[in-house]
Amino acid sequence: MKKSEKTDAQKCFTDEERIRILKLVDKKPDIRNLAIHLCFQTSVGELAALKWEDIDWENGTYQFDIQQKAERKKQIEQAMNY
Repeated sequence: MKKSEKTDAQKCFTDEERIRILKLVDKKPDIRNLAIHLCFQTSVGELAALKWEDIDWENGTYQFDIQQKAERKKQIEQAMNY
């Protein structure tokens, strides 16, 4: 099994439940609903790399700098191997 694959036992919600929840939270882009959306759509690593300036509060969107995330991971790995 690939690292990104999940078994049925690991899933908290069915695909249908996930879609219904995301449709509900997308109707009102407040901070609670943005947090719920982030939890469904991102990995733990992406959440850890998220910065306040990555969030567009007016439009209820967020954006990750993948290159910056990869660079930070490289720096952490180098520091751990020092």
